[in-house]
Amino acid sequence: WPWRCRRLQLNRCVDTGLQENLATDLGAPPQGYNGAVETKTWYGRLQLSLDGLYSLSLCWGAPEGSGSPDAAARGGGRNTSEDTRWQVPDHWCDCENKYLDI
Repeated sequence: WPWRCRRLQLNRCVDTGLQENLATDLGAPPQGYNGAVETKTWYGRLQLSLDGLYSLSLCWGAPEGSGSPDAAARGGGRNTSEDTRWQVPDHWCDCENKYLDI
């Protein structure tokens, strides 16, 4: 699934801006997909390794029981000195969908 456009930030788990219903897609489903017809948000984290290569974590849906943060919980957005409006809890990007050395 990494071929679609997504919003990412370096070293932050963020809402990528893409919601998707995987029941209509072909290919290997991501971790957490149980075959149900539902739409969830993709969350992602871009990281840079010491050898200069990027890695990407893409996770479909928030972990069970974690809810969905609103803009205030994400840091407020435009009126802050640092843009954190899309940031979500870091553990939301700890899944098995990792693409290394890209």
